[in-house]
Amino acid sequence: MNMKKMIFIAFLSVCFLLVTAGTALAEGAGDLDTDPEGPELSLDVVNLLAPAQNFLSGRSWLMVAGIDTILFEGIPNTGLKIRGLKEVFIAPSPLGGALGAPVQQAGGPVGLVPFRDPAPAFSRNILVTRDFSQFPFQTEPHLAVDPDNPDHLVLGVIDFGFPAVSTYVSIDGGETWEGPFQVPFLVDDLGSGGDPVVGFDRKGNIHYASISIGVEEFSVGPLVGSTLVSSISVSRSEDGGFTWPQTVDSSRSRLETQNLSTDELGRTRGTIITSFFDKPWMAIGPHPEDSQKDVIYVTYTDFQIAYEIGWVGELPFLGVPVMNTTIRLVRSEDGGDTWSQPLDISPTVRRTFGSGDQPAGYDVGTGVKRVVQGSQPVVAPDGTVYVAWLDTTDDDSQEGLGEIYVARSEDGGESFTQPIRASVFNEVGFRPRSSFFRFWGSAFPQIAIGPEEEIYIVYAARPSDNPRDDADIFFISSLDRGENWSRPLRINGDEGAALQFFPAIDVDPNGVVHVMWGDMRDDPA
Repeated sequence: MNMKKMIFIAFLSVCFLLVTAGTALAEGAGDLDTDPEGPELSLDVVNLLAPAQNFLSGRSWLMVAGIDTILFEGIPNTGLKIRGLKEVFIAPSPLGGALGAPVQQAGGPVGLVPFRDPAPAFSRNILVTRDFSQFPFQTEPHLAVDPDNPDHLVLGVIDFGFPAVSTYVSIDGGETWEGPFQVPFLVDDLGSGGDPVVGFDRKGNIHYASISIGVEEFSVGPLVGSTLVSSISVSRSEDGGFTWPQTVDSSRSRLETQNLSTDELGRTRGTIITSFFDKPWMAIGPHPEDSQKDVIYVTYTDFQIAYEIGWVGELPFLGVPVMNTTIRLVRSEDGGDTWSQPLDISPTVRRTFGSGDQPAGYDVGTGVKRVVQGSQPVVAPDGTVYVAWLDTTDDDSQEGLGEIYVARSEDGGESFTQPIRASVFNEVGFRPRSSFFRFWGSAFPQIAIGPEEEIYIVYAARPSDNPRDDADIFFISSLDRGENWSRPLRINGDEGAALQFFPAIDVDPNGVVHVMWGDMRDDPA
């Protein structure tokens, strides 16, 4: 093989992440560069997290994709790059018009999706969030109710007008709202990655879990660059959600190296491993051995991506990546001041790209196209903790079969039982075929628990009896502490192929189960 061909192969290897795994930061930098020839290729813009891009949630995905410009320092108007959203979120409109300024015609603006009047059991719709910038997007709302005062509500939300996540507070049962009140991300980080989850403890304190995004630089031999890292940050408010003076790092991802050595030619060998924590969820409940003490539990997905350092002559390159995912849990018994070491809840599963060799030390898991994601904990009245998550199985992610697993802890989250498979179903795709939004998260299990420790889960899946239908909502239950599960019951009542998505579930004190979801039966277009 001649030297030109060897150099070209090495160049393609370095560019692998930019071309095959998702464009990411290099594309984002190109959008901001004024040079018509575009930015020069350098290892500093290679996105080590690109293989995980389509499996991340919310704002983290936008950051890794280079669409959320909060990552680019020195930009006066941070927010979303609308051009980057068009392939997923913005449907083509024959009427034209800029985003945020719909075409006007007699009778008012067009292009806005109409919504149904609420059912008789519900109040009128109340607009909670407020717009403060040119990016009028608020997403991923999560609501908590004060157990000692049902009129006290706190709403956590991502607001793309701010680098931090926000809260809104109501003290009259939702009639009026105050806010937004920003919840700080960690000092020295760039901004919040979203995934807001709020919850009350029995002292009336409110805890807010989310993702905080930072950058870690690395230098391994001749390789110099940087990568995004994330923390699962938890904030606490002691005044009802109006101020958030304390934000702590419950767990942080990192970049590390493994098996570094120097070969006979003096070239660095080994593996670069970067990790990223995503999709946190929080639950608060009594300690099983001290019913007067609350424990805060946070679960999340650890994405670890490994690259072998290779050489063609004097030119280094990064090999084909291998991605491992694990569901992990951290816990706090002192109100969120200190946190335990992360505990593995799920097995570590593997996803490979291309035909590269497995990096040393990463021969784990049983599949080559498998991901675990979307965990959710819940605490029973007696302090037993249950965690549910999605396993995409070996037939690839966002297609084929998916499975839901549940594990149980009876010692306050210090150890868990072996996971039990609760359901097998046809996994939904990255986005539905009929709409321009990302909805794979609809397959993540939503779990709730009843007063007698009945366990209920809802999720979205593709029905096997209608190939035109991209998703229905299914319900499963266990009455024996998660050991056995009912057959899936489809709970949306339409008989056609309308899309259902994003389910949620809760159980009231009387044991009545309540489920809600998004439904397109009245708006198939």
